[in-house]
Amino acid sequence: MSQLTELLKDRTDHPVVYLHDVDTGAEQLESFKSSLHDRVLPLAVEEVASVGMDVWLASIAYGVSAIAIDAPASDSGAHRTLTMQSETANMLLQGLGQGQRVVLIDDASAEKINQLASLELPVIPVASFQSFNDKRQTIRTSLDHIAQHSEQVDEVVTLGSDSAFGQVMVDDNACTLCLACVTVCPGRALQDGDTLPQLKFIESQCLQCGLCESACPENAISLEPRYLVDSELARRQRVLNEEEPFNCIVCNTPFATQRIIGRMQAKLSDHWMFESNDALRRLKMCEDCRVKDIFNDDKSGIDVHK
Repeated sequence: MSQLTELLKDRTDHPVVYLHDVDTGAEQLESFKSSLHDRVLPLAVEEVASVGMDVWLASIAYGVSAIAIDAPASDSGAHRTLTMQSETANMLLQGLGQGQRVVLIDDASAEKINQLASLELPVIPVASFQSFNDKRQTIRTSLDHIAQHSEQVDEVVTLGSDSAFGQVMVDDNACTLCLACVTVCPGRALQDGDTLPQLKFIESQCLQCGLCESACPENAISLEPRYLVDSELARRQRVLNEEEPFNCIVCNTPFATQRIIGRMQAKLSDHWMFESNDALRRLKMCEDCRVKDIFNDDKSGIDVHK
């Protein structure tokens, strides 16, 4: 990124950056370099697939008009990765009224690259922010700048299923607030309610990895790939589901939800270990009170060998 920033500092023509690798891409470039439009700025990188959406969008925020990428072999994993990322980047840019500015070019030629340089795209004032080591933060900061200088901006940009941005949706009729989803969330987008039976969500931290959806025992979670343009809203914690707490009938400490206790009683009422009213009553106690009640009641010990 610093290399590109250095190249851009004296440019006022909003160039098209042509990314190519230092080996075969550089050799190919030599065959048509003299025919390139003056606005085309070739940039050699070790591997084109190592430069992703964070660099592309930051470059556009820094004054680049568009990004042309010398595509790797069409049957390679690198090509698939770049295709996926470029599609997502263009969806985001289109949602901000900027059109498609990232182009993956197979069989690169001066004609194909010059076509991109000849497009009249909206001019974005050059940003002054510093890029971050955090790729997601760089992407959001870049898009914030682009949105600020765009005339027509969607509140929400719909993205493809392979996007790393989006929201989690919860069916509150099915969710029992077991919080298995919170346990597996790698980005801490899903959080518990501390002392309250709540499931909270921060959209800017959601990776759309699907682990929460897989971990949910009630199939209550689904994903919606999208980009919430308002960064303040995206970073704001919101409640996806909450219930009234159930307090222990002995010490009055909240330890579960009303729904969970109801389900436990319904499912265990026919079990031999819960035939007595005392055993069913213990389901309404917290862990400590339940153990104390069992040991204090000489006549109703549980026979585990029954």
